[in-house]
Amino acid sequence: TIDRLKITASEENRKVAVQKKMLNMSQPKRWQRRNEDVVAVQTPFTTRAGELRDLYNAVTDYTHSVDARLDVLLNVKWTVKEFDC
Repeated sequence: TIDRLKITASEENRKVAVQKKMLNMSQPKRWQRRNEDVVAVQTPFTTRAGELRDLYNAVTDYTHSVDARLDVLLNVKWTVKEFDC
């Protein structure tokens, strides 16, 4: 039905939007110098965003073996432990 197609399209659009956002956050910052050169700078935040993007992609990928998924989940556990809530 049309409602099911809308739901499927909405889910797919959300996945694409999340991937674009994470890719944008993990790109090096581009700073323009006085002499019109552009320098790409990898900050600690962009490095961290790239690591989190890779973790997210690994968690949402269901083609890995059980051992590989356990390694990913253990890595997620260590990453989350760094944030004291």
